[in-house]
Amino acid sequence: MINYAAFTHTGKHHRQNQDAIFLPGIVQQKAGFWEGQFNLDAPLRFAVADGVGGLPSAATASRILLQELMVLDTAQPDLLPRQRLFPLHHRLVKSCQSQRALQNAGSTLVTAEIAADGQIGLWHVGDSRGYHYKPQGLRRLTDDHTLAYCLSRSGSHSQIQLDAVAKTRMGQALDNLFIYSPEAEEPFIGLQRLQLLPGETLLLVSDGVTSHLSDDALAVCLSGNGLAANVQRIFDAVMAQGAEDNLSAVAIAIM
Repeated sequence: MINYAAFTHTGKHHRQNQDAIFLPGIVQQKAGFWEGQFNLDAPLRFAVADGVGGLPSAATASRILLQELMVLDTAQPDLLPRQRLFPLHHRLVKSCQSQRALQNAGSTLVTAEIAADGQIGLWHVGDSRGYHYKPQGLRRLTDDHTLAYCLSRSGSHSQIQLDAVAKTRMGQALDNLFIYSPEAEEPFIGLQRLQLLPGETLLLVSDGVTSHLSDDALAVCLSGNGLAANVQRIFDAVMAQGAEDNLSAVAIAIM
C-alpha cells in the first residue's frame, strides 16, 4: 500500500501558480492539499513540475508537461525513463506549435515511478528536488541542473554572484530544462533507483520549498509521526519564512 500527502500553493507574493503536481491519474495546479492511499498492484507515478519564471507562459508550461507525461504513460507504459525524453519533448514541440504563447516556455520536472514490486525510479530535469528520508537522516537524490549550481561546486563564487548568475538570461539559457521550442534538444536527466521501506519517505519538492528550507530543516519536518502532518509542517515552515515563490511538495511512504 502506498500512502501519499501533497500540496501546491502560490505562496505569499504571486497570484498565479507556476508549479503543478502529478498524482496518479490527475494533474493538480489549483492551490490545495491532498492525501490518500493506492494499492501497489500497478505502476504509479508522482511528480512536481515548476514552470520557469521569466520565460513565457510558465504556469501553462508546467501543467502541460505533466499532462503530456500522463498521456505518454498511457500510450507507451513500458518506456524506460531515458526512452521517454524524445517522445515527451516531441509532444511539447507540438504543443508550442499549436499554442504560440508557449513558444520558448520552460519547466523543471522531478518524477517518481513506483513499480508493482515497490522499486522506485526517480528522474529529474532542472532544480526541483527529490529526497529519501530515513530515521537516520535525509539524503538528497538530485542535483540542481542549473548553471549557478555548477558554478557553486567550484567553491570560487560567492552566493551573491551565484544569485546574480541565476537571474540572467544567459544563466537561464544554460539551465537544463524542458523547453517548448522546435530548436531545443531534449534535456538530459538525472536518474536514481531505490527501494522504499516502511518508516521511510520519498519527498519531491519545487525550489519554492528548498529556497527557504535547508536539508536539515526538511529532515526535521519529516521526522514526526504521520505523513500528512509532516507535509503540513513543510508548508507551515516555508510560509513562516516568507514563501516568496510558488511551493509544492509530494511525500510518499509504503505501508
